[in-house]
Amino acid sequence: MASKVLTLPTDNPLEACELLRKTLTENKILFIVLGDTGLAKETVRRADILTGGILEEPHWVIHAPNRTDIQEVLSTLMDPHGLVPDWDKPLAVVTSMTLNIRDMILRDGTQPIFTRIDDAFLAAELD
Repeated sequence: MASKVLTLPTDNPLEACELLRKTLTENKILFIVLGDTGLAKETVRRADILTGGILEEPHWVIHAPNRTDIQEVLSTLMDPHGLVPDWDKPLAVVTSMTLNIRDMILRDGTQPIFTRIDDAFLAAELD
């Protein structure tokens, strides 16, 4: 199984923003994990497993270790349901191919189970 994780650089905020912007234009469903904690890294690992590893499929995982580096880009995403009123709260957000935020997993200290991550991917498919 191929890894479908794109980890944004932590040493160059401009490059991180540009890479995220580019990826947002590639017609993919993106599961964006924010942070560099053990919890965030395990969430990335679990989401990657759920992508199925088929490179042609639209499900991808973006790991943004430094959320502040990409804050400018995140704020441009459409949030029609008001899921993310405060960008300090999410552990992960999921965007549809139309760049709408379709789900948000709260950063509350608990590890999201596989079913919760899969539900987030499914919500993005419905847009």
